[in-house]
Amino acid sequence: MKRDESTRSVWPAVPQRRDVLRLALMIDRDSGRVRRWYRAETIAEFGGRTPQEMCACGFGGLVVYYLEQILHGNRG
Repeated sequence: MKRDESTRSVWPAVPQRRDVLRLALMIDRDSGRVRRWYRAETIAEFGGRTPQEMCACGFGGLVVYYLEQILHGNRG
């Protein structure tokens, strides 16, 4: 099955979104706060993009790495 260009960037975002939200909930158990963070919190290290924007562009793996570093105490 061939996907057109308009769906190509959407497909990888779903698993990345799930991983990002799962890790974020390990840091902050308030799901409402986590959803707001995912949609609206800009991260300077990602050029001012939100986690949602990073996932949509296919860079959710970087957000996963960022959150893993927080979980392991490697960043504040």
